[in-house]
Amino acid sequence: MGRIILEDGSQYLPVKFRISEFYQQHPKGKIRTSLMRFDRQNNNPGFVESVLIKAEVYRDDATLLAEAYSQRRCEPQEPSFFECAETVAIGRALSDAGYSVYSEDLGDDPCKRKIMLDDGSFYLKAGFRIAWARREMPQMLIRKELLLMTPYQAIVKATIENEGEVLATAHAMRVWSDAHAAGHYFLESAETAAVARALSMIGYDLPPEESHEWDEHDNYSEAPVSADCYTQQFGEEAMPESGTGLSAPYCQTGVMSCQDSGQNPIMVGNTAVYTRVQYDTENGNGFFGGGENYEPGYGR
Repeated sequence: MGRIILEDGSQYLPVKFRISEFYQQHPKGKIRTSLMRFDRQNNNPGFVESVLIKAEVYRDDATLLAEAYSQRRCEPQEPSFFECAETVAIGRALSDAGYSVYSEDLGDDPCKRKIMLDDGSFYLKAGFRIAWARREMPQMLIRKELLLMTPYQAIVKATIENEGEVLATAHAMRVWSDAHAAGHYFLESAETAAVARALSMIGYDLPPEESHEWDEHDNYSEAPVSADCYTQQFGEEAMPESGTGLSAPYCQTGVMSCQDSGQNPIMVGNTAVYTRVQYDTENGNGFFGGGENYEPGYGR
């Protein structure tokens, strides 16, 4: 009830219906939102340019079911961008808690919900993985930790817990891009990818012969490598070929530097994190593999 059909033909359950259904099932439940951060415009400090909202869904006063983040910028097509960010965060948290079209359409065999990507490979969307896991583990908690957030990139850690036990953790990173719709929602995209990877780790995915979530793409983790300056430090990857950036330090007179993509290392605490980036040399866009970029039913 309440579904709408989007332009691409997919179905979507508006957030207001998710909220209503949640409170019908959990009269003592709680939905809480927090303003985590706002960024001011450089040339106009009195003007807020973007906001970051966190939403939490509780079964009761103390039992957290799910949490989610959303960022929105002030753009002409989104004059109410603050309220939009809050609505998106609530909707995504409720989707994690089981209130979405994915939960209703899961069916007896979740793997039958796989889709074929443009390259011919199969993929099971994060929404179906979440619904599948939630059906088998009603008390499951999906935690998200925002390790890095800038106006142009996000690193998210997802943790799957059940009855107090940590089952899996996974990370994902996404960057802002104007090349496609997903690039504008890079935070939500990173969050979705991290959750999908964590659930894949504990079996909520296609069989290994069909899933590509953990493909190594010729960077085999136990492959023998030559002992040059680069591999002595990292041991597992050869230097990138033309057209591929690898944001990893290389040795030059004992100094650790960041090569090829022009990016500086990301500092997480006292640790420098370097990420593998594929570059679209024609359009100059960086994008990160693993997980899905954006899907209306789970991403908005």
